[in-house]
Amino acid sequence: MVGARSSIGAVNGDGQPSTVVLVGFAVALAAATIAVYAPVRDFGFVNFDDPGYVSANPEVARGLGLDTVAWAFTTTRTANWIPITWLSYLLDVSLFGASPGAHHVVNVLLHVANAVLLLLLALRLRCRPPLAALLAALFALHPLRVESVAWISERKDVLCALLGLSSLYLWVGWTRYGGRGRYGAALLLFGLGLMAKPMLVTLPFVLLLLDFWPLRRTRWSGAWEDRRGHVVSWARLMLEKIPFFALAVASSAVTFFVQRAGGAVADTVVLPLPARLRGAIAAYGWYAGKTLWPEGLAALYPNPALLGGSPPDLAILGGGVLLVGSAAAALGQARRRPWLVVGMGIFVGMLVPVVGLVQVGQQSTADRYTYLPGIGLALVVTGLLDEAARRLRVAPPVRIAVVLGLLAALAVATRVQVGYWRDSLTLARRTLAVTDHNYVMQFNLAVALDERGDLPGALAAYAEAVRLRPDLAAFRVNHAAALARAGRVEEAVAEYAVALQLAPHDRAARNNLAWLRATHPDARHRDGRTALALASALAQQGPADTNTLDLLAAALAEVGRFAEAERTAAAALAAAHSSGATRLAAALASRREIYAAGRAYREDPASVAVLAPPS
Repeated sequence: MVGARSSIGAVNGDGQPSTVVLVGFAVALAAATIAVYAPVRDFGFVNFDDPGYVSANPEVARGLGLDTVAWAFTTTRTANWIPITWLSYLLDVSLFGASPGAHHVVNVLLHVANAVLLLLLALRLRCRPPLAALLAALFALHPLRVESVAWISERKDVLCALLGLSSLYLWVGWTRYGGRGRYGAALLLFGLGLMAKPMLVTLPFVLLLLDFWPLRRTRWSGAWEDRRGHVVSWARLMLEKIPFFALAVASSAVTFFVQRAGGAVADTVVLPLPARLRGAIAAYGWYAGKTLWPEGLAALYPNPALLGGSPPDLAILGGGVLLVGSAAAALGQARRRPWLVVGMGIFVGMLVPVVGLVQVGQQSTADRYTYLPGIGLALVVTGLLDEAARRLRVAPPVRIAVVLGLLAALAVATRVQVGYWRDSLTLARRTLAVTDHNYVMQFNLAVALDERGDLPGALAAYAEAVRLRPDLAAFRVNHAAALARAGRVEEAVAEYAVALQLAPHDRAARNNLAWLRATHPDARHRDGRTALALASALAQQGPADTNTLDLLAAALAEVGRFAEAERTAAAALAAAHSSGATRLAAALASRREIYAAGRAYREDPASVAVLAPPS
């Protein structure tokens, strides 16, 4: 079925490398990858998703335990069901504490393991050793991998890939040597990979591609002979993969419903089918272009369709040409260049869940989505380089020099890209420099500046974020808080008012505005009635916590209802004591004394010389 001209695979009797050569390839690959990603050990968390996953996640902060393991399997936090990823974070915290450097190092080590595993998988598939090493190096050192490795929140990618590649390795072993244990282990690892990140749902189709080449288990006649000489039909090829497809379907259903419930899936009314189709076609062209020329990479690429626009015509054209070319290759190059068919099949097929046919999130494309699909394009590039060298009869030293030059250029570009993930401020500024209308990163920039104490810079960034998305209450709440700290109180009040118009039940807007109106040192900005109405509404929204009770007490004091204020503050103090919040309890005790003094002042003004306003 596969002719001798298919040179990328060792199907013509090429032997496997010696142990020394194999270890040498693996060590060199691991060393190069670690060297490129070494700076991340000194990086911190970023304010882009890291708080939700690790840095501000109270469950993860507790580390491994029976209760947190149960939480990992039941939570749909971040609009995903990824229990294996949660368990990896919990294990990190138990072993290394809350250090971001440790989380980064684990990500890098997982990526190194994936690169070495890809090398071993290629060799098991009878790829010639130098080409297997090139394939693994192209995967490991490409700048598109940076987001998956340098971003702690993307532990999902590297962990999912480790489990998926391990499943493939065992599957290939099963096709050669049989054994229920290998089959069961491959299926188990696939299931675990889906629970790390559902991106792996297309792996059963990859198994079918590998059946075609290089496993050579198919024939155009529709039958093949297995290792025991039995003739097995195409039906058997499909039948043996039914458990894999069943897991993929179950994972897809769970993912869709969890993300829809979490608000991550865009409604087709917002993003109609024609817009999604145009975006999907353009995405393929974008991914191929960034693979060949990885310039202008960013943490978030806004979806033009969600902003009222559409992808550039050139991107749609490029994606269309790529898809048509892939189909033509499958039909015309199957026998001469099977690696081209398999490589493009992996690339096109594995991207299907994330090209936007079902729009998830705000991005149009993402570097991280190429982590596994990129292996397909790496295979194509490896095959093309090998064929060109053979046709041009390039001498081995020249081949080595060209390959090393290519890998060195990729390594340098990757090292530069790694630096942009150093901290929230660097990441946001870089992303804004290479993207347009990026309201999410504009807001993240404002938060980063705010946290660093640059209030003027934060105010300007918040204002720009509000300009880009005036309909988001969260942007206005943060902007209002910064305005209040800058002494621009009435501007802050106006922003809070707009936020409450956009989201009438927004707790942050109600809470902040009530505190401002109840406790501001300048009496001109206090408004007890407004504060009490907002505090009462907060208390009615749900069980009153210490903060809500304290706010209600402050509002009651501001309107002169000191006896009620004192009782409410006492309840807040009791709740704080019961939870062991000693600092909050001390603050409430001080405030309670103020309310008591206020009541005494009302009853006998001569008994209190000065009434301090609530702080």
